[in-house]
Amino acid sequence: MLVFIPNQPRQVYSKQYLHADEEPYFIPGRKPVLIRWKERTISFAICYEVFVPEHACNVIQNGADIYIASVAKSAKGVVRAYKRLAQIAGDFGITVLMANSVGYQDNFQSAGFSASWSKDGELAGKYHKHRAVPNLI
Repeated sequence: MLVFIPNQPRQVYSKQYLHADEEPYFIPGRKPVLIRWKERTISFAICYEVFVPEHACNVIQNGADIYIASVAKSAKGVVRAYKRLAQIAGDFGITVLMANSVGYQDNFQSAGFSASWSKDGELAGKYHKHRAVPNLI
């Protein structure tokens, strides 16, 4: 994941926890990327990592107060991700954002429904422009 912030060097975050079907093709990253921006500390997750408890614990221990997840989830996966990300927000008292892809990829239809959660785990907002899954959440 490439991270661009104005007037700062580009950062690269490499997924640290791989799903079993990714292991033959990728090497896990070794460290989190934490970005300081306007007195906030932002951490990142890629897809499967949101379901790995150690990942969220590690970024919290490193001082993150915003957790941004980039995912590729089907409609069923979005439902699971919403529950998990709300739990992370509420359990750790951090703001959580999820950007989900839209459209067909690999062998499934990605459902959209990018969203954010407040520090208390409440859904703060969602965005959906994909018509295949109306009223999912």
